[in-house]
Amino acid sequence: MSFAGIETHPLIAELASLKLQCPPARHSGLIEAAAHVADEAAAHVADEAATGTDGIEAIPDLVRQSFAPGVLGQLLAIRRLVRELGQDPWAVYLKWALLGTLRDVASVRVGWPYQRPTIGRQAPHADPIARFRRRAAIIAEDLALLPRTPPAGGTRAVVACGDSRDAGAWHRCVPVPADGCVSSPPYLNNFDYADATRLELYFWGEVTSWA
Repeated sequence: MSFAGIETHPLIAELASLKLQCPPARHSGLIEAAAHVADEAAAHVADEAATGTDGIEAIPDLVRQSFAPGVLGQLLAIRRLVRELGQDPWAVYLKWALLGTLRDVASVRVGWPYQRPTIGRQAPHADPIARFRRRAAIIAEDLALLPRTPPAGGTRAVVACGDSRDAGAWHRCVPVPADGCVSSPPYLNNFDYADATRLELYFWGEVTSWA
């Protein structure tokens, strides 16, 4: 092991871990999985349109205010299908393709790091299902550049979700003495990842309120 990271924000820790792990053998499998989810989502949305129901569940106001109703219905259909994949190796990649789609299709100001749902804008992309497929394709293109097998000597990098102020977190993440430690200082203007990722956290259902 040549690198170990400890990150307290679960969403950021998941993304960092995903970027560092060796992907499944065929990156084209992600394209196929995304196409299947997109086709199923489109069929689901068409069925609901035919029956006159929108299928939008009770969700936080931030999410509801950020998307046109039709767009939100498509995003929720994709979310349900990705969740149903369970432990499929491509599920977490599709989750991030979907989370990456949110700000692309939002009809309000959702710039990084702050979301302003009271200020409208023209969404950069009108079709959330098509944008989801494109996001998955972008990830697949990146995966195609990565090695398919772990480097010699085993795992070279790992990220754990925890508090770096906790000695136990270091013992779990770094089982051997380290040659050095780099700690992130406070960000300018007290940058808050919890605030910056509210839209993604609320949409996925990991958080339901600011409290």
